[in-house]
Amino acid sequence: MQKDKAFALRCGWREDQIIVDDRDLGVSGQLRMEDRIAFNEMLRRIAGGLIKAVVVWNIDRLFRNRWGDESGKFMEICHTHGVVVVTPDFVYDFRISWHIDRFKRRCEEAWNY
Repeated sequence: MQKDKAFALRCGWREDQIIVDDRDLGVSGQLRMEDRIAFNEMLRRIAGGLIKAVVVWNIDRLFRNRWGDESGKFMEICHTHGVVVVTPDFVYDFRISWHIDRFKRRCEEAWNY
């Protein structure tokens, strides 16, 4: 996960709206979501309605999973709670089917890399 808030600030978020949790820095995206402390906390915040956007530098920072099951669960959680995923080149809204397809492809590319 990026420690830098600059991208989120450039996107228009205020400093007090940004949560940076770097406890997973250096932790593999191949691990299950629940095995990553900061990721698990983010999911709790999403379920609690505290997070409506996840900002990430690159999708490969989130998932490197061969089967796509972890990224699929994440997309479902985001869809259920109305959360978008923001990268420098795209905003993923999982209520839109082709956004799901694009996100899946990016996750597959991360695994293949």
